[in-house]
Amino acid sequence: MLRTGSDNRVRSSECGVRSGFSSHSALGLTLIEILISVAILSAAVTLILQGLVRGAYVLSVTEHRLKAYVFAMSKLADLETELRQGTQPLSQDGEFREGPLRFEWRVDCAPVLEEPMLELVTLTVSWRQGRQTYAMPVSLIHRLAAPVG
Repeated sequence: MLRTGSDNRVRSSECGVRSGFSSHSALGLTLIEILISVAILSAAVTLILQGLVRGAYVLSVTEHRLKAYVFAMSKLADLETELRQGTQPLSQDGEFREGPLRFEWRVDCAPVLEEPMLELVTLTVSWRQGRQTYAMPVSLIHRLAAPVG
C-alpha cells in the first residue's frame, strides 16, 4: 500500500474490497436464500396450525365426552331409583339435545348367568361428531327382588 504526499486515503482495490454487485455483504440476501427462508417459515407455520387445529378437535371431543358422562350418571341415578322402587326398565331408549349436539341413549338389561338373582343394567350414550360416532357405556349390577310365594 503506497501513500503519496498528504493523501492518506487508501484505495479500495488495495484493501481487497471489490466494487460492483458481486459482494454478498453489500447486497444482503440473494433471491434463493429468501425463497428457502420463506419455505422453511411456511412449513413451520403449517405445523403449528395443524397442532392448534388438532388440539381444538381433541378439546371438543373431550367436552362432548364430559357432557355424555354427566348425562349418563344422571340417567343411571334415575334408573337406580326406579329399580329400588321395583319398576323394571326392560329396554329404554331416547335422546337429548344440548345446543346443536344430539345424544342418544339406550338401556339394556341382561341376567347375570353365574348369579340368577342379579342382572346387568347397561346404559349406553352415543353421539356423532363429524364422521365419527362415539359411545360411552356405563353398567351397574342390580339385585332382583326375591320371588314372593
